[in-house]
Amino acid sequence: MNQIPPDCLRPAFTERVSRLLAEGRPVNVYGKEGHGLVHLVDDLKRYCPEPVQFVRLSMRSYAGSYDGFLMALCDALHIPTGAEKPDFRSTINRFLEQPGNRLWLCLEHFDRLADEQVDNKAVDVQGYDSHFLNYLNSLNNNPNVSLLLTSEHEIATRELYVGGKRVRGSQLDIARRYPLERLTLAEIEAHLQRCMPTSEATSAFFQNQPTFFTSLVTEIDAHPAPLFFLEHIASKIPTGLDTPLERYHELMQFWKEDYDANHAKSTDLLIHDAELKVRRWLDRTKRVLGISKILRAINTKAGMTIAIIGSILYGLYQWGQQAWDWVSALFTK
Repeated sequence: MNQIPPDCLRPAFTERVSRLLAEGRPVNVYGKEGHGLVHLVDDLKRYCPEPVQFVRLSMRSYAGSYDGFLMALCDALHIPTGAEKPDFRSTINRFLEQPGNRLWLCLEHFDRLADEQVDNKAVDVQGYDSHFLNYLNSLNNNPNVSLLLTSEHEIATRELYVGGKRVRGSQLDIARRYPLERLTLAEIEAHLQRCMPTSEATSAFFQNQPTFFTSLVTEIDAHPAPLFFLEHIASKIPTGLDTPLERYHELMQFWKEDYDANHAKSTDLLIHDAELKVRRWLDRTKRVLGISKILRAINTKAGMTIAIIGSILYGLYQWGQQAWDWVSALFTK
């Protein structure tokens, strides 16, 4: 296996996942956006051992299109498609027919299969069904294929949802499930230095502004999306030796506000998030109570209504907070 170099975002964690994939074990790594999950996949792909073929497909793009998923897989593996519709199993087998071929298959945002609003019949037609999951499980017995699933939430092995519907009898066999580890202060510091412009002034900044640099790393670590925030401010940090420390603290506050303004969720996204939470709550309640007749009567429209009302109230609450901040700012000047 290739040695994982130190320029990875998380060298130790990347090596651990890479080692499991090299052993042929399926892995699920899960974590929220802004913490470097996509970066982890980038690093695994960069240092994938020869002659392994690393293929990454995002279910953000293909959760609603099984045909699109198969076409993208064929394209990534350089498998020509004829008049007949490609098949998941046969596509992998055709790739492995070539002597020496090995595959690391990474399905990113795998939990989007459960989030997408797809009719159950359409899911069956498309192919995201129990056969799809069973074939993923069968890859565990193939020494030439390793499976990596990334997601925001841990992929439950006893309950799997595809197209927003439970796949009865499904059980996805995952050898290891890891939450994405928090970046250490050393990893933040190393990545910050890589992201900042390379110059003598930058080198001098790290040497001559240790107090602010330590404060900067601590602020990034405390941010809810540390990697996104780091990459947002890296090119903005002034490296002049005559910049007073107070100015850096003012800039930090400005950068936080600027980041929040540029990454605020739209109303549509807030409603979508609320819909998902309501839907998950209803599903869990139905299962816990044995799916009573009353809960069966709660349809999608009722759930959407609850979600929309909740989102509107949340939006009004946020607007009220901002208005109060503006009024307070006027009287404190």
